[in-house]
Amino acid sequence: MNLREQIRNPNPSRQVRLKAFLLQCEVEYQALADALGISKGALCDVFSGRRPSPKHIARLIELGIPAELLPEPPAPRFPPRRPAPPLVGEASGAGFLSKLKKAVGL
Repeated sequence: MNLREQIRNPNPSRQVRLKAFLLQCEVEYQALADALGISKGALCDVFSGRRPSPKHIARLIELGIPAELLPEPPAPRFPPRRPAPPLVGEASGAGFLSKLKKAVGL
């Protein structure tokens, strides 16, 4: 099935609607890839859903591509890191070097 037949399909897939949108707006893949700082092949991977980086998806939305035409970024594989516990110590510095200086007498 060629692109015209895919566009005329009453229930086109997300990727076909994305291609039609880019054709209608006369946007080239290479120009989008350059705007994202990735290769044209990597952009095709983002569009197909093989590598939908949240950073790239957000940037494409900023550039004016409707979010419903873009793939959903995957959920993070690892939970976010917990922030480091607050340091308990003197206000003048409780780090290793300040403790060493105190111990040495500097």
